[in-house]
Amino acid sequence: MRTLLILILFLTLNISNSFSQKKDSLIYKYHEKFKIYKELSSNTYSIKKNDKKIFFENLKFYQALIGGKYMQILDDKNKISYINYKGKKIRKKENLTLMICGTGVKEYHYKIIEKGEYYFLIKNEYLNDLENTVLSKKIDSIHKKGIEKINFSNGKKEINYNSESFIFNYTKTFPNALIIDFNQKQGILYEKDVQFFDKVTYKSGLFKVKINNKLGYYGITEVKYIELDDFEYSLARFKTIDNKTGYIDSEGNEYYE
Repeated sequence: MRTLLILILFLTLNISNSFSQKKDSLIYKYHEKFKIYKELSSNTYSIKKNDKKIFFENLKFYQALIGGKYMQILDDKNKISYINYKGKKIRKKENLTLMICGTGVKEYHYKIIEKGEYYFLIKNEYLNDLENTVLSKKIDSIHKKGIEKINFSNGKKEINYNSESFIFNYTKTFPNALIIDFNQKQGILYEKDVQFFDKVTYKSGLFKVKINNKLGYYGITEVKYIELDDFEYSLARFKTIDNKTGYIDSEGNEYYE
């Protein structure tokens, strides 16, 4: 009897797990006809039309772009392509037409003020539609000792942007981070944390940093690449010190060629 109960329990768990895996394999519905499935055994993705015809398979990566009108994919040969809502592949990102909505846009204003022995970061936020200004508040501070220069990515003590400024970035962005020149190093102050590097460069919401001639993206990757390109939506090409190449995604995951 005990053996029978164990057998029933084993079969029940296996059946349940099988259904769970099957259910989990459906990742994303792309318009009405297309669905993306994750192949659990190979950790790759496939796109099917009407749950039958396979349009694309063995994909290493996918990302739905704004409004789901396009899909960015990385195929098994490590080539970036784009797919429109009809399932047609588009090679060049310049062929994409991405739209944004201008209603309900939040505006952000940050500034650095000096008070006593400290620099303070002040935040002000309001919603365009309602003109509902939120009172300024201190969100960060740092002692002035040893700091030669401190500013935002625009080189100034103030910066303005809105909630749609980086809407086509599919990475984390840090537009309100502070850049600090300190003892022949450059630092980034963000959310009460300071990290120092040999060099910091900024472009479109992202900081590329350098230490000992190695590169990385602040808050996304390790500092370990000898070549590191700009992000093309969710992917950026890299080259390692042992000459391996591939792409990183917005979470720092690597896809080698």
